Amino acid sequence: MKSVIIPSSVKSIYDKAFASCGLTEVTNYATHPQGLYSNYAGAFSGTSIGAARLRVPANSKEAYRSAQVWKDFGGIVAIPDLDSE
Repeated sequence: MKSVIIPSSVKSIYDKAFASCGLTEVTNYATHPQGLYSNYAGAFSGTSIGAARLRVPANSKEAYRSAQVWKDFGGIVAIPDLDSE
């Protein structure tokens, strides 16, 4: 699996949810970064998130840039607001 879309309805991400997936892109529609339970190695174990792109709502970029684990993605870019499409 190279990419995943996380809908805004997801409130938490648990241990090994994306372990060893080889993700290169995550699109996350949540306006507030979800809690990642267990630890960093748990949710993204075996995935080089430093080389992956994280796409988030434009008004949430700063929240993701300062959130534990999410800030470790290689690039955080804005996705268009759903209301403006």
